[in-house]
Amino acid sequence: MIFGVLTGIFVLFVLFVFIRGRIYQRFGVKICAVCAAVSLTWIALVVLKIFGIQVSNVLLGILMGESVAGVMHLFDNLEKKEGTHRMSWVKVFIILAGTLLVYLFLIHGFSVGLMIGTIFLTLFGIIIYRTVKGQKSKEIVHNNYGKFKQEIEKLEERFDRCCD
Repeated sequence: MIFGVLTGIFVLFVLFVFIRGRIYQRFGVKICAVCAAVSLTWIALVVLKIFGIQVSNVLLGILMGESVAGVMHLFDNLEKKEGTHRMSWVKVFIILAGTLLVYLFLIHGFSVGLMIGTIFLTLFGIIIYRTVKGQKSKEIVHNNYGKFKQEIEKLEERFDRCCD
């Protein structure tokens, strides 16, 4: 199964590399060829699982985890593009929430509760992002943190550079 999945990801990747320009021209949406290939692969595996075909939960978990990391990197790129620095803590939230959702899906399967939880977490993330989005890095740095200002600024700097 693993070689079929790897071949599928590679084929989808090549396909998306060639059509992503057309997708952008037509819909105005930029897609990551790797993200699209991995996501479509695990979605296909979930569909196969629903139809009773045996699919490795380990493999599903790996692919879903790659998608969670991809969402975190998507946020990171959006953060850099819009200049909303000092929101690196949201990346941790994305990883934690994504890991929890993948775990619950793999343990309990598809359920209405899981769907509602996913929608809630997604909306919560969007609300937090939109609320903080307008605050530029300089505005946040100059907040009055009181006697812990220096420590908090150092911590924020470490969060911002967590992946450097």
